[in-house]
Amino acid sequence: MPPPGDAKAERLPLVGLVGCAAASVVVIAGLVLLMGNARSMMGWALGKLQDTVMMSATPDVTPAEREAFRRAFTRFTDGAKEGKVGPSEVQEVQRKVTAAVADGKVTPEEIGGLTEALAKAAP
Repeated sequence: MPPPGDAKAERLPLVGLVGCAAASVVVIAGLVLLMGNARSMMGWALGKLQDTVMMSATPDVTPAEREAFRRAFTRFTDGAKEGKVGPSEVQEVQRKVTAAVADGKVTPEEIGGLTEALAKAAP
């Protein structure tokens, strides 16, 4: 314990409090920035899911099936960005996409199922 009247020792708790307050401000500013960019990051991640499906689609997936999937995925992505599609629906679609592309190909039946799931999540 420092001797009474030691000005340096008496300032130490104050310096610690000011340091903690400054660190809190930095953390809060970082969280606000992250939350502001969360929607665009989610849009990017969902776009990657869509790209994966489209690249894995077999040649027998028709242009009409591809277009229906694209439209449904766009509605779904827009709904997710606007908060109209919840995290559980996003996770469910992600799970279904992962299952569909697991073997490296997406068949007409699989893309049809994905399109239905997207339409159900974001009508």
